[in-house]
Amino acid sequence: MKQKQNQVDEKHDQLARVRGHKSNLLVKGRQVHSQMESKKVEQQKVVESLQNDQKVLQSVISDRQKKQQAINAQIDRLIAIEIRKARERAMEEARAQAAARAAAAKQRAEELARKREAARRAAEENARRIAEAKAREARAKAEAEARAAQLERERREAQARAEQARREAEQARRAAEAEASARKARELRRAEERAEAAKRAEDQARARESAERARADQQAREAEANRMAAERKAAADRERADREQAAANRANENSALLSSADRAMTGSFANNKGRLPMPVSGRIVKRFGTYNVSGLSHVKLSSNGIAIKASAGSPVRSVFKGEVTSVSHVGGSTLVMVRHGAYISVYLNLGSVSVSKGQQVGTGQTLGTVDSSGIFQFQLHKETQKLNPEQWLR
Repeated sequence: MKQKQNQVDEKHDQLARVRGHKSNLLVKGRQVHSQMESKKVEQQKVVESLQNDQKVLQSVISDRQKKQQAINAQIDRLIAIEIRKARERAMEEARAQAAARAAAAKQRAEELARKREAARRAAEENARRIAEAKAREARAKAEAEARAAQLERERREAQARAEQARREAEQARRAAEAEASARKARELRRAEERAEAAKRAEDQARARESAERARADQQAREAEANRMAAERKAAADRERADREQAAANRANENSALLSSADRAMTGSFANNKGRLPMPVSGRIVKRFGTYNVSGLSHVKLSSNGIAIKASAGSPVRSVFKGEVTSVSHVGGSTLVMVRHGAYISVYLNLGSVSVSKGQQVGTGQTLGTVDSSGIFQFQLHKETQKLNPEQWLR
């Protein structure tokens, strides 16, 4: 019995130990479950905190977007006003210059008409001179040919007379042989004299023919030279008239495209692309165009200009000469706009302003200072077109 009792007690002890072990496991399981529940709650709190932070960040971004949109809208309104003013200036200038251009055009037209008439008369005169030169040339050639023919006839006649005199002298010589020597000598001398005279006449005729031919050739050459000179003068007159007409046409075109002060300033500004000075000393922290927000890849923002990190109070300078068209306060920010013809530069987040509307400023002139945020914004527009400032700054 005692042995049985011991076995029963041992079983009870084993059961007690098993129950204790199970109880311990249950307690540990409850502790682990409690810890897991606690971690789950903590994780949920972290998630909720992150969600709240994201909502706050999105709210901040939304507020900044609204503020920036208000600023951009105000800038667009101011630029629209400047565009309208520029159009009005252009129209006023056009009206003011219309009468002068009309008078100048009338004067140019009269001058062109006068030059055309002068050119026409000169052309007619040149044509007349050319015709006269050709006629003189033809007459000179005809006269030279006639004189040459006449001289040829005279030469032949002189030659015939000389031949006749020679034959007569021969006959006289032969007859003289039959006569007395004295008479024969006289006749011979007379025949020889006649032959010599005939020869001189023939030589003189040939000399006159040669001289007449030379004179006729000279006159023909002079007539041809005069004709060619008249033709060259006519060609030169036509060329000069064409040049004057082309110059007059260019003058008309240029007068129709006369640059106003705005066009001159626009051209000067455009010629300095890539060479404009930085408006403030600092580091570019936001660039032109669309970009993603750090940590919020699904959020995209757009920038109409650039942002520069600078020391508060740093001087802000005009990038080019121009006219201050606006000093405005919008969205808690102060901005200055400077017009450079069709181009407009915008300076944002100014703490102080040292210029006034309507003031003419030079390149590098101080417009104001950076506000306490230390973030300066700069925009560049050509009328309604937004430009990337980095492409214009050096």
